[in-house]
Amino acid sequence: MSLLLEEVEDTKDFDKILPVPHAAFGEPYNSLRRWLIPVYTTVEAAIEDAKARHIKSWKQHDGIYPSDESQKPTDAHWHIEGTEEKAFAGKQSSLQT
Repeated sequence: MSLLLEEVEDTKDFDKILPVPHAAFGEPYNSLRRWLIPVYTTVEAAIEDAKARHIKSWKQHDGIYPSDESQKPTDAHWHIEGTEEKAFAGKQSSLQT
């Protein structure tokens, strides 16, 4: 199996992308999921929230994250304030870009 890396060109691309981490961390369940993916009542609700956040960010940055912003810590607002999950997700998000 080969990996194909493509740039997001349309908001509909997120419909294909965002279910992947939920499936990867969900079946079989991976305990790291609680650190990286917010807890929702349904997987669909989590994906829809993630989609809205990603689309907003993608539109604000014209699809590209500027390098000067990639070094700033991310406010992992999808986690509860003061939790270890929020602190960890914020640190990891700033390292990924």
